This record gives sequence, C-alpha cells and structure tokens, in this order.
Amino acid sequence: MKRETSKTILLSFLVILSTVLTWNLWSYKGNVRTIEPTKPQQTTIAEARELSQVFHPYQALSFKDSQSVYGTEGKLVSKLYSKILTPKLSLIPKQPSGQINNKKGIMLVYPAPITMNTLQSLFKFKMNDQSLVSGNVLVDRIKIYFDASINKVVYAFMENNNVRPFYATTNEINLQDNYALLSKDAGEVKPYSEVELQGDQSVYVPEFDDMKLRAYEYLYKQIKINDYIRNLFPNTNAVTQTNGKWRDWVRLLYTENQTLFFVNATTNSTSEDSDYLITSFNDINSRKGWTDNFHYSGIEKYENRVTVRYQMNVDNYPIFSMNEAYQSYPASINLTMNNGTVKEMKRTILNLNTSNDYANYSVSIPSSEDVIQKLNDEYGLNTLQDIRLGYQLITKEKTAALRPGWFFKKDDKWLAYKNIFNDSNQTKEHLMGGAKE
Repeated sequence: MKRETSKTILLSFLVILSTVLTWNLWSYKGNVRTIEPTKPQQTTIAEARELSQVFHPYQALSFKDSQSVYGTEGKLVSKLYSKILTPKLSLIPKQPSGQINNKKGIMLVYPAPITMNTLQSLFKFKMNDQSLVSGNVLVDRIKIYFDASINKVVYAFMENNNVRPFYATTNEINLQDNYALLSKDAGEVKPYSEVELQGDQSVYVPEFDDMKLRAYEYLYKQIKINDYIRNLFPNTNAVTQTNGKWRDWVRLLYTENQTLFFVNATTNSTSEDSDYLITSFNDINSRKGWTDNFHYSGIEKYENRVTVRYQMNVDNYPIFSMNEAYQSYPASINLTMNNGTVKEMKRTILNLNTSNDYANYSVSIPSSEDVIQKLNDEYGLNTLQDIRLGYQLITKEKTAALRPGWFFKKDDKWLAYKNIFNDSNQTKEHLMGGAKE
C-alpha cells in the first residue's frame, strides 16, 4: 500500500514538473538583439548643390531689336537667372503674337538642351498647365519679353533652331529692372552679334577689339579615394584591392590621370522612365560630390545608355582640359546611365577650390571678328557646332593654371583656338571628347 502511494506521489510530481517546464518553454522570450543589414556609408565628399546652380545658363542677352544685342557670360548671369526663376508661370497653348526674334527682351542660353522634367523643377509652372507641353521637349534658351496684346510678360522656351517652342506668361516680374542689369553701361556687358553655324544653329559672340579676362592659378587637392570606396560599395568588407584597383563581385573603381573611373555591373534598375538629368544630378548630390563649381554641359546617347556631362567652370566660364582625348577627365564629371541606374562614372579627382586662388592676372583675348574670320577661312562656319569663351586647365605638380581663350566645337569635339594665352606656337589643340546635344 505504501509502495503504491509513493508511486502516485512521484507520478504526480513528474506531471506537475512537466507542466511547469512546458509552460516555461512556451512563454520564454530570449534577450536577442535585432541586427540591421549593412548599409552603404554615405561619406561626404565635398558639397551638395541646388538644381539651379548646376543647370545654369552660360549667357544672358538683352535685345533692343533683332540687330542691337548686348550681353554677358560672366558673374552677372547668375544674378539675372535668380530673378528669372522667381515668378509663377502659366503655360499657354500657343504664341500670343508676332515673331519672337523681333521682340525686345532678354534671352538666357544654356550650354546644352534641358529636359521638361528638369525645367519643371527649375521654374514655377502651375500644376494644372502641365498637359500643354510634351514630355520629350528639350530647351536650351529662353526668350523673355513683354507682349502688349495680352499685357503680360511671356517666357518662350526654345531649342536653338526654334523647333517646338512652348510659352508661359506671368505678371510677377518687372523686365525694366532686368534690362538695367544688362545695359551697355554695366561693367561686364558687351555688344554681341549673331553667328550662323552648322545646320541652322546660331550663337551670339561678344564684339570687342581688346577684351581681357583673368587668368588664375590654384593649389589643388585630390579627393580621397577611400571616401568614394565607402560611398560606392555597399559592403566595404567585400572589397579587395589589386594593383591600385578596388573591386567586389560586380563593381570596379580605380584612378588614373587625375580621373576616377567607376564601373557598376549590377543588373538592378529603377525606372525606364527616369529622367537622366535629374537622376544624374541626384546621384552626385547624394554623395555631396560637387568638389568645385560645375554646370551641366551636354549628353551623349549610345544605344540604351545615356552619358550626362557636368563641366567645371570659373566666373561662369567653362573649363576645358586637353587630356580628355586620352580618357582623362580632370575638368568634368561624366555619368553613364541605363534604366535609371548609374553604370559608369568618370570624374575629376581634382579639387581646385576655385574660391581661393593664389595668383591671378589679366590676359588679352583675340577679337571675335578675327576669331570668326580665321575659323571660317580654315574650316567654314557651316561645319562648326559652337563657339565659346572659356578656360584651359593645365596642371603641374600641385598647381593648376586656368588660361582664358576661345574654344570651338567641331564633329562633337571641343578644340582650342590658336594663340590661346597669346602663345603663337600653341595651335589647335584637341581638348574634349564632346558630349552630343
């Protein structure tokens, strides 16, 4: 009897112990930390920019009539541009009246055509008007004038050859103030004349007998390659280095001839409808990659890829480099995209810090009349795509010199006009594998 009672007590104890242990297993919560997946480190390279600082006109012109034109390509362009961007605009379906070319007004000229998506981000269009403009329109110049027939200021957005212009109106700007900025009495404003080039294209060049621009010299720095490794590779622990090249399974980065090269072989994409200008700008801005002042200067399309170029500038003038014929890009940033994803990057590793020069001096520039005459004699103006004032970048050890002069574009390549920096031995130098506009 006692034996049976002991068995019963032991069995009951085991049942109770089993129940308690089972309950503990069901209700147990471990002290486990959630581990977040590794994210790319967004190291700051230099600075971010506003869209209007990068998609920026190189030239501002004031038309009294079709024959009398004054303008500038210097710092005054930025001041005028900020005023032009301020008012709210209402798109209209057609031109109000008359010929645009005969209108007294102001014109802003961009270095290369800009997409409609980019224009919508730059200008204050009323949202309900967007259907009036085709999404694939490109614009490289804007004529602003007063139209008495509607008693409003008109913005005419055009391509060089006036194909498919569209129009907007506003009452929120005083053109007289802007005319005063571009008066012939303003210091950097000069008379300009129109020059017909290839395929109904035209440019305006300043008229002068003895123009001077500043030449500059800088002590430059190079951007830190480790900053870009942390920015461009999602997992730096997977990056290996061999012979000065960094790579993981699908990405490659290296530097050569003052240029950083990056290749991204991943197959992911964002959207086939992504605007390549906005996408490229956002990519550089997200890394704060603007090491100097850069302006959008053109695109090149090849099959299903688009390359967007941003060119270094000083005092609003473009900086060219003669090394770009040899796949060296010390004066530009070039992003190649496919379906909204950056596939390649070729960019300068130089940081000129152009706000702090250690030397500058005045240099005489040949007259536009002489330049146009000699270019026409040697090439024919109808074979040229563009003519610009700008600077040539020359680097040596830790110094960079910017020398002013004339540049012209032929067969999608920029060339330096001879006598740049008054050097008679320096003839036509190939500067830049040009971006097609």
